[in-house]
Amino acid sequence: MQSTRLAVSIILALASLASAQGTIRVPEQVPTIQGAIDQAEPGTVVSVKPGFYFERIDFKGKKIVVRGREGAYGTVLDGGRAGSVVTFVSGETPDTVLEGFTITNGFAVSGGGIYCQFSSPTIRDCHVEVNTAQGGGGGIYVRGGQPKIVRCRFDRNSAAGLGVTGGGAAYMLATQALITNSIFWDNMSGLHGGAMFLQGDACIITNCTMYKNWCPNEPFQTNYGNCIYVNASNSRVTNCILAPPGSESVIWGQGGPNFLVSYCNARGVSGNNNYRANVGGVDNDAGDFHQVFGSGNLGQGSATAPGLPTTDIDGDPVLANAVDVGADQYQQRLYVHGLATAGSTVHVRFAGPMPSSVTLAISSNPAVLSPPLPLPGLIGALEIIPPVVFLPMPRSVVNTLSFSIPIGVQGPITLRLQALIGTVALSNSATLVVL
Repeated sequence: MQSTRLAVSIILALASLASAQGTIRVPEQVPTIQGAIDQAEPGTVVSVKPGFYFERIDFKGKKIVVRGREGAYGTVLDGGRAGSVVTFVSGETPDTVLEGFTITNGFAVSGGGIYCQFSSPTIRDCHVEVNTAQGGGGGIYVRGGQPKIVRCRFDRNSAAGLGVTGGGAAYMLATQALITNSIFWDNMSGLHGGAMFLQGDACIITNCTMYKNWCPNEPFQTNYGNCIYVNASNSRVTNCILAPPGSESVIWGQGGPNFLVSYCNARGVSGNNNYRANVGGVDNDAGDFHQVFGSGNLGQGSATAPGLPTTDIDGDPVLANAVDVGADQYQQRLYVHGLATAGSTVHVRFAGPMPSSVTLAISSNPAVLSPPLPLPGLIGALEIIPPVVFLPMPRSVVNTLSFSIPIGVQGPITLRLQALIGTVALSNSATLVVL
């Protein structure tokens, strides 16, 4: 009994020291995210190691940062269908930050993934996916407050729409939320607003992409807004791609006197510099909306849009003299598409004009891949940390290399990816965390 008390005392002492120093590491110092939140003092950063966390969290009004150490693809918060996965209901301010998580498997009356009421937190670089609400806001429910939702994805969420609500991804009620650089893909509402339901609100929605959101219970899918349903909304929607799965409506309902859609690629919405063009993504049906070379959305946005971000969903700069429409600003870049787990297939893609040749360099720590080819003699300016694998990327309209993560690999594993375009090294690299 004495040794047990001693062990508990040591653990509590270490946790208190971590909080006092400004950072609490999960699970190294505190085993759960909620446990770290409970112990955190104002200004604390809760740094969460990559992995799966089967819990639901409540910020309890604290001015803290809860951050997935390696980003959303590497840090998964699973709610186990036991309620909203993340809750903000204690007057949180912009100093309350949730960053770098995949938020999934929530099930609630409202806000399956995130429930936010009369609070104004900052939610950035998160993936909110496969959550369900019986009423409104499968991905997120917001009532009141001024939350900021920045560089997030809302994928495959659903809302049944009970009580004449909806919003497969998001339900916004009487709020002044700021939503920028975010993607809404393949969300479903049983009644109104495949992606979003805006009611009595004054949101700023800028440089977002909404595609393949739908309302299956409407026979003709024309009267309920596959992207957005508005009811007395005074929101401003600017520089966005609004595309339904077919020829159906993107926006429906009755907006307030200040509701405005402008500089958007939106079917059926005319005037105010709106236009109609292809979505322009690398693989729209798979949710990859990186803009291709020559996309009709390049340079079509407004540099004076409310809430105009300085960077896009990938962190690439938004150029004031050439603002692209949608969540992605065109950039020649290397990136990874998809969540990596042992035995899964990962897709590495190059966005840009088709070059004469592309060689992809992969360095892994620890080493998990065996080199299928000898190392080439010329690697340009690539800074490669061995062990490394070099693979040629096939020439195609969209350059894609797919490779499988070996079964039995114990994560997390970090892969550093770089590309050789002809004889010129691509300036950016991508990091992939294998769970």
